[in-house]
Amino acid sequence: MKIAPLHLVSYDRVVKNKRNLLMLGDSMVVSEATPPPDEVLKGLRKWFDKRFGWKVMNVGNVLERPRQTDTYSCSICAMSTIAHGIFGDPLWQQPDASTHRICWLLKLCEYEELHTSGEPVCGLS
Repeated sequence: MKIAPLHLVSYDRVVKNKRNLLMLGDSMVVSEATPPPDEVLKGLRKWFDKRFGWKVMNVGNVLERPRQTDTYSCSICAMSTIAHGIFGDPLWQQPDASTHRICWLLKLCEYEELHTSGEPVCGLS
């Protein structure tokens, strides 16, 4: 999800004790206590309520996610966070940035084959 003109993050919703929890995965933010921007949270809450009838509670920047040290890897980090959470793929790491980008490009270009093969989206060993 785009939260600033040039920044992307991952969100996930989980149900725990009958409550809808909204979890953030921002690769540029180190602290789990850092909240998402108010306007983003307000928009997400409105969307979840209108689309699904869910009232969501923000629990912070708690998704397991990579940490980026540059200013241009947020999109690949957001995809890595999602693939890690769903498929258990290894998280993106700064030293593997170029390799990871190429891997994602190839995987996205081969989506139809990938979709039917059941392979992890982008597993680096």
